Amino acid sequence: MGDTGLEVVRLKGNASDKYLDIIKPIPLAETLEQMPECIAVATTGEKAARVVAEITNTEVPGTGSFIEAEIAGRNLKISRMPSSA
Repeated sequence: MGDTGLEVVRLKGNASDKYLDIIKPIPLAETLEQMPECIAVATTGEKAARVVAEITNTEVPGTGSFIEAEIAGRNLKISRMPSSA
């Protein structure tokens, strides 16, 4: 488990994605290289789903849905869960 942002700026003092600026996203391909058996990634909320979609050059899946993508030489299932905020 981890964040999709390695470096972030919270523009207001609350948990809303609306006020979160991701400066440096997770290096997803490098992270997956460390987890050779990983076949799925789940995101929580719109912002995380958008970050992963940008990294993988895919569409943002709808809440409760998933898409499939190829990254780091493997097929990956990317799911979007509801936001916890």
